[in-house]
Amino acid sequence: MWVLPQLWNGVKDYASSNNKSISVVHEDFCGELLSSNWEIPYQVNRQISSYILREKFAKEFPLARKRLMVNTIQMTDLTTLIQDKLIKRYGSDSGLTLTAIITQNLYLIGKKHEIDIGNPNYFSDDFFSRNYVLTEEAILDKIDFLYQRLGRLPTSREYASAGSSNSLSFLKNHFGSYSHAVTVYVSNKQIR
Repeated sequence: MWVLPQLWNGVKDYASSNNKSISVVHEDFCGELLSSNWEIPYQVNRQISSYILREKFAKEFPLARKRLMVNTIQMTDLTTLIQDKLIKRYGSDSGLTLTAIITQNLYLIGKKHEIDIGNPNYFSDDFFSRNYVLTEEAILDKIDFLYQRLGRLPTSREYASAGSSNSLSFLKNHFGSYSHAVTVYVSNKQIR
């Protein structure tokens, strides 16, 4: 699995200081989660659909490959519990992986025992949404940026050549066509 090195090392050091392996600490904590009422700390089933944003994410949050022994029955039960919690809080449980669940558990262990978890932005839904989720607002902001720069509405070619993660293909998937996106932009900005 791939995990933030600082988070892994912090939990591993905590485990060592208690004469346990990280796998035992993780399994014990999973038992606690299964027997208590707790809140999902962040959206663990995040998806980044843009290659450009994936590269940016990988640079901002370098991960290290690690191994962890898990109790498969316990993880199956925990997965079901987390899926229910994700549906309640976010409306979807799609994209949930074993790595995402283990990372969340390591994060929760870190918070419980006041362990340095590394870059806290990795676990922030707000930060993730602002920086790694493509939205209609971001598309319209890009059109507005080009409108301000050019002094007129940009053509689809100008939009595409301006770069960024809000590609022309993403725009077309979201709005259906470039002209419809421009129509929405014009109606929102009341441009003539």
